[in-house]
Amino acid sequence: MKPFSAAPPFGCALFQRFHREGQTGESRSSEPDRPARPEQKIFAHRKQISESPKAVEELRNELQNLQKAHEEKMPHNQELTKQRRAFEGERGHDAYQALQLKDQLMAVKTNKEYTAMLHEIHAAEEQIRHQEDKILEIHGGNGIARGRPEIG
Repeated sequence: MKPFSAAPPFGCALFQRFHREGQTGESRSSEPDRPARPEQKIFAHRKQISESPKAVEELRNELQNLQKAHEEKMPHNQELTKQRRAFEGERGHDAYQALQLKDQLMAVKTNKEYTAMLHEIHAAEEQIRHQEDKILEIHGGNGIARGRPEIG
């Protein structure tokens, strides 16, 4: 004797649809290849259309807030740019002086003059590194300037 089965042996289409969709009439997620009903598509599109103005308004508000924040930061950024350019100018002048000292290094005649020149060159290079650190801090202070290795 055969065990009792829920589906009739003749495969009634209405019975199969009822079991496939459940009692609520909603299609189960186990059938991804089955297309959605036109009513469901219409409902989803209407819902999306009704939510669109809200999303657009939220995006406009966010844009206005970002523009306002940008405008508030502009004077500060311009001041930082002026400071950076000033430090870069000083750095260029100090680099030129360090280069001249290195050129003069070959012209010294005694060890005392040579060590004195080396100390001047080292001091000029330290000044250049200090100015470069200030420039990097102005650029954003990401911690790049901190922990710089010593050049020996």
